[in-house]
Amino acid sequence: MGARAGRPALLVTAWRAGRRRVARAPLPRLAGAALAVAALASLAGCAPAAPVAWPPPGAEPLRPVWVVRHGWHTRVAVRQADVDPARWPESRDLGPVAVVEVGWGDRDFYPKPVPSLLDAIDPVVRCTPAALHVGGLPAPPAEALPDATVVELAVPAPGLDGLAQFVHAHYERDVDGRPIRIRPGQYPRSWFYRARGRYHALAHNSNHWTAAALRSAGVPVAPAPTAGGVLAQAARFGARVGLR
Repeated sequence: MGARAGRPALLVTAWRAGRRRVARAPLPRLAGAALAVAALASLAGCAPAAPVAWPPPGAEPLRPVWVVRHGWHTRVAVRQADVDPARWPESRDLGPVAVVEVGWGDRDFYPKPVPSLLDAIDPVVRCTPAALHVGGLPAPPAEALPDATVVELAVPAPGLDGLAQFVHAHYERDVDGRPIRIRPGQYPRSWFYRARGRYHALAHNSNHWTAAALRSAGVPVAPAPTAGGVLAQAARFGARVGLR
Protein backbone atom coordinates (compact mmCIF):
# COMPACT_ATOMS: atom_id res chain seq x y z
CA MET A 1 0.00 0.00 0.00
CA GLY A 2 2.82 2.42 0.88
CA ALA A 3 4.48 1.99 -2.50
CA ARG A 4 1.19 2.52 -4.32
CA ALA A 5 0.36 5.61 -2.26
CA GLY A 6 3.71 7.13 -3.13
CA ARG A 7 3.43 6.53 -6.86
CA PRO A 8 1.34 9.63 -7.77
CA ALA A 9 3.81 11.86 -5.92
CA LEU A 10 6.70 10.25 -7.78
CA LEU A 11 4.93 10.78 -11.11
CA VAL A 12 4.39 14.47 -10.34
CA THR A 13 8.03 14.88 -9.28
CA ALA A 14 9.24 13.26 -12.51
CA TRP A 15 6.86 15.40 -14.56
CA ARG A 16 8.10 18.61 -12.95
CA ALA A 17 11.67 17.61 -13.74
CA GLY A 18 10.69 17.12 -17.37
CA ARG A 19 9.00 20.49 -17.80
CA ARG A 20 10.67 22.69 -20.33
CA ARG A 21 11.46 25.88 -18.45
CA VAL A 22 10.89 28.47 -21.13
CA ALA A 23 13.49 31.23 -20.97
CA ARG A 24 11.70 34.43 -21.80
CA ALA A 25 13.57 37.45 -23.05
CA PRO A 26 12.63 40.59 -21.06
CA LEU A 27 9.66 42.34 -22.63
CA PRO A 28 10.53 45.66 -24.20
CA ARG A 29 9.42 48.77 -22.39
CA LEU A 30 6.76 49.45 -24.99
CA ALA A 31 5.12 46.09 -24.42
CA GLY A 32 5.42 46.48 -20.66
CA ALA A 33 3.82 49.92 -20.80
CA ALA A 34 0.99 48.58 -22.92
CA LEU A 35 0.31 45.83 -20.42
CA ALA A 36 0.30 48.41 -17.63
CA VAL A 37 -2.43 50.28 -19.50
CA ALA A 38 -4.33 47.01 -19.79
CA ALA A 39 -4.01 46.52 -16.03
CA LEU A 40 -5.72 49.87 -15.44
CA ALA A 41 -8.41 49.02 -17.96
CA SER A 42 -9.10 45.75 -16.16
CA LEU A 43 -10.30 47.59 -13.07
CA ALA A 44 -13.69 47.90 -14.74
CA GLY A 45 -13.81 44.15 -15.23
CA CYS A 46 -12.96 43.57 -11.58
CA ALA A 47 -15.63 45.88 -10.18
CA PRO A 48 -17.96 44.22 -7.64
CA ALA A 49 -21.02 42.70 -9.29
CA ALA A 50 -24.36 41.56 -7.97
CA PRO A 51 -24.06 38.16 -6.26
CA VAL A 52 -24.81 35.20 -8.52
CA ALA A 53 -25.55 31.73 -7.18
CA TRP A 54 -22.80 29.43 -8.41
CA PRO A 55 -23.00 26.65 -9.21
CA PRO A 56 -26.68 26.99 -10.12
CA PRO A 57 -28.98 25.19 -7.67
CA GLY A 58 -29.59 21.58 -8.65
CA ALA A 59 -26.91 21.67 -11.36
CA GLU A 60 -25.37 18.27 -10.73
CA PRO A 61 -23.19 16.43 -11.49
CA LEU A 62 -20.43 19.00 -11.11
CA ARG A 63 -16.97 18.86 -12.66
CA PRO A 64 -13.82 20.75 -11.59
CA VAL A 65 -12.47 23.44 -13.91
CA TRP A 66 -9.28 25.29 -13.03
CA VAL A 67 -7.98 28.72 -14.02
CA VAL A 68 -4.17 28.74 -13.89
CA ARG A 69 -2.05 31.87 -13.88
CA HIS A 70 1.27 31.87 -15.74
CA GLY A 71 2.77 35.31 -15.18
CA TRP A 72 0.73 37.85 -17.17
CA HIS A 73 -1.30 35.09 -18.81
CA THR A 74 -3.95 32.53 -17.84
CA ARG A 75 -4.97 29.08 -19.00
CA VAL A 76 -7.92 26.82 -18.26
CA ALA A 77 -7.65 23.16 -17.22
CA VAL A 78 -10.03 20.21 -16.91
CA ARG A 79 -9.79 16.52 -16.10
CA GLN A 80 -9.29 14.57 -19.29
CA ALA A 81 -11.72 11.88 -18.13
CA ASP A 82 -14.49 14.50 -17.84
CA VAL A 83 -14.13 15.59 -21.48
CA ASP A 84 -16.44 14.04 -24.06
CA PRO A 85 -14.04 13.15 -26.91
CA ALA A 86 -16.85 13.73 -29.40
CA ARG A 87 -16.87 17.39 -28.36
CA TRP A 88 -13.10 17.89 -28.03
CA PRO A 89 -11.36 14.98 -29.78
CA GLU A 90 -7.98 16.76 -29.67
CA SER A 91 -7.98 16.40 -25.87
CA ARG A 92 -6.79 12.81 -26.51
CA ASP A 93 -3.81 13.86 -28.68
CA LEU A 94 -1.58 13.78 -25.59
CA GLY A 95 -2.35 10.20 -24.68
CA PRO A 96 -3.74 9.41 -21.22
CA VAL A 97 -3.15 12.28 -18.76
CA ALA A 98 -4.91 13.34 -15.57
CA VAL A 99 -5.56 16.95 -16.57
CA VAL A 100 -5.56 18.84 -19.87
CA GLU A 101 -4.56 22.51 -19.66
CA VAL A 102 -5.08 24.88 -22.59
CA GLY A 103 -4.10 28.47 -23.29
CA TRP A 104 -4.35 30.79 -26.30
CA GLY A 105 -1.79 33.39 -27.37
CA ASP A 106 0.24 35.07 -30.11
CA ARG A 107 1.52 32.59 -32.70
CA ASP A 108 5.03 34.08 -32.96
CA PHE A 109 5.72 34.98 -29.32
CA TYR A 110 3.93 32.15 -27.51
CA PRO A 111 5.67 29.05 -28.93
CA LYS A 112 9.22 30.41 -28.98
CA PRO A 113 11.56 29.54 -26.08
CA VAL A 114 13.31 32.91 -26.56
CA PRO A 115 11.07 35.39 -28.39
CA SER A 116 12.64 38.34 -30.17
CA LEU A 117 12.03 42.02 -29.50
CA LEU A 118 9.84 42.15 -32.61
CA ASP A 119 7.84 39.14 -31.40
CA ALA A 120 7.03 41.02 -28.20
CA ILE A 121 6.18 44.36 -29.84
CA ASP A 122 4.23 43.03 -32.82
CA PRO A 123 1.02 41.97 -30.98
CA VAL A 124 0.97 45.32 -29.17
CA VAL A 125 0.74 47.37 -32.37
CA ARG A 126 -1.41 45.06 -34.52
CA CYS A 127 -3.60 41.97 -34.46
CA THR A 128 -1.58 38.80 -35.07
CA PRO A 129 -2.27 35.10 -35.78
CA ALA A 130 -2.88 32.92 -32.72
CA ALA A 131 -1.70 29.64 -31.22
CA LEU A 132 -3.02 27.18 -28.66
CA HIS A 133 -0.84 25.52 -26.03
CA VAL A 134 -2.37 22.21 -24.94
CA GLY A 135 -0.55 20.31 -22.22
CA GLY A 136 -1.10 17.27 -20.03
CA LEU A 137 -0.64 17.43 -16.26
CA PRO A 138 -0.17 14.35 -14.06
CA ALA A 139 -2.28 15.82 -11.25
CA PRO A 140 -4.57 18.79 -10.53
CA PRO A 141 -2.82 22.11 -11.30
CA ALA A 142 -2.23 23.14 -7.69
CA GLU A 143 -0.23 19.93 -7.19
CA ALA A 144 1.49 19.76 -10.57
CA LEU A 145 2.25 23.51 -10.70
CA PRO A 146 2.95 24.58 -7.10
CA ASP A 147 4.42 27.91 -8.26
CA ALA A 148 1.20 28.98 -9.99
CA THR A 149 -1.90 30.75 -8.75
CA VAL A 150 -4.88 28.45 -9.30
CA VAL A 151 -8.63 28.94 -8.87
CA GLU A 152 -10.92 25.89 -8.88
CA LEU A 153 -14.56 26.12 -9.94
CA ALA A 154 -17.33 23.53 -9.96
CA VAL A 155 -19.09 23.47 -13.34
CA PRO A 156 -22.20 21.48 -14.33
CA ALA A 157 -21.60 18.72 -16.87
CA PRO A 158 -23.38 20.63 -19.70
CA GLY A 159 -21.10 23.59 -18.96
CA LEU A 160 -18.04 21.40 -19.35
CA ASP A 161 -19.43 20.23 -22.69
CA GLY A 162 -19.74 23.87 -23.74
CA LEU A 163 -16.15 24.54 -22.70
CA ALA A 164 -14.93 21.50 -24.63
CA GLN A 165 -16.72 22.66 -27.77
CA PHE A 166 -15.29 26.17 -27.33
CA VAL A 167 -11.72 24.85 -27.25
CA HIS A 168 -12.35 22.45 -30.14
CA ALA A 169 -13.59 25.34 -32.28
CA HIS A 170 -10.31 27.25 -31.81
CA TYR A 171 -8.03 24.74 -33.58
CA GLU A 172 -6.96 25.77 -37.06
CA ARG A 173 -7.13 22.78 -39.41
CA ASP A 174 -5.50 21.53 -42.58
CA VAL A 175 -7.41 20.59 -45.73
CA ASP A 176 -8.17 17.17 -44.23
CA GLY A 177 -9.65 18.70 -41.07
CA ARG A 178 -6.74 17.78 -38.80
CA PRO A 179 -5.34 20.24 -36.22
CA ILE A 180 -2.03 21.80 -37.26
CA ARG A 181 0.83 21.35 -34.81
CA ILE A 182 3.52 24.04 -34.55
CA ARG A 183 6.04 22.46 -32.19
CA PRO A 184 6.28 20.56 -28.88
CA GLY A 185 5.00 22.54 -25.92
CA GLN A 186 6.28 23.48 -22.48
CA TYR A 187 5.47 20.18 -20.71
CA PRO A 188 6.63 16.61 -21.37
CA ARG A 189 3.25 15.93 -23.03
CA SER A 190 2.19 19.11 -24.80
CA TRP A 191 1.88 20.78 -28.19
CA PHE A 192 1.50 24.20 -29.68
CA TYR A 193 -1.16 24.30 -32.39
CA ARG A 194 -2.16 26.92 -34.92
CA ALA A 195 -5.32 28.54 -33.59
CA ARG A 196 -8.27 30.45 -34.93
CA GLY A 197 -8.79 34.07 -34.01
CA ARG A 198 -6.54 37.12 -33.96
CA TYR A 199 -4.45 38.07 -30.94
CA HIS A 200 -3.85 41.60 -29.64
CA ALA A 201 -2.00 42.34 -26.40
CA LEU A 202 -4.64 44.85 -25.27
CA ALA A 203 -7.87 44.10 -27.08
CA HIS A 204 -7.91 40.29 -27.31
CA ASN A 205 -5.23 38.45 -25.36
CA SER A 206 -4.92 35.18 -23.46
CA ASN A 207 -6.92 36.52 -20.53
CA HIS A 208 -9.83 37.62 -22.71
CA TRP A 209 -9.76 34.12 -24.20
CA THR A 210 -9.77 32.43 -20.78
CA ALA A 211 -12.71 34.57 -19.67
CA ALA A 212 -14.56 33.60 -22.86
CA ALA A 213 -13.79 29.93 -22.16
CA LEU A 214 -15.31 30.28 -18.70
CA ARG A 215 -18.40 31.96 -20.15
CA SER A 216 -18.77 29.05 -22.57
CA ALA A 217 -19.04 26.86 -19.46
CA GLY A 218 -21.74 29.15 -18.05
CA VAL A 219 -19.56 30.98 -15.52
CA PRO A 220 -20.76 34.63 -15.56
CA VAL A 221 -17.42 36.44 -15.83
CA ALA A 222 -16.76 39.62 -17.80
CA PRO A 223 -13.95 40.13 -20.33
CA ALA A 224 -10.70 41.11 -18.60
CA PRO A 225 -7.32 41.94 -20.20
CA THR A 226 -5.17 40.92 -17.24
CA ALA A 227 -4.51 37.67 -15.41
CA GLY A 228 -5.42 39.34 -12.11
CA GLY A 229 -8.76 40.45 -13.50
CA VAL A 230 -9.65 36.94 -14.64
CA LEU A 231 -8.48 35.31 -11.39
CA ALA A 232 -10.35 37.82 -9.21
CA GLN A 233 -13.60 37.14 -11.05
CA ALA A 234 -13.13 33.38 -11.09
CA ALA A 235 -12.45 33.40 -7.34
CA ARG A 236 -15.93 34.87 -6.76
CA PHE A 237 -17.40 31.66 -8.16
CA GLY A 238 -14.79 29.22 -6.87
CA ALA A 239 -11.84 29.00 -4.50
CA ARG A 240 -8.12 29.64 -4.68
CA VAL A 241 -6.38 26.30 -4.30
CA GLY A 242 -2.85 27.34 -5.25
CA LEU A 243 -1.01 30.60 -4.74
CA ARG A 244 2.08 32.16 -6.31
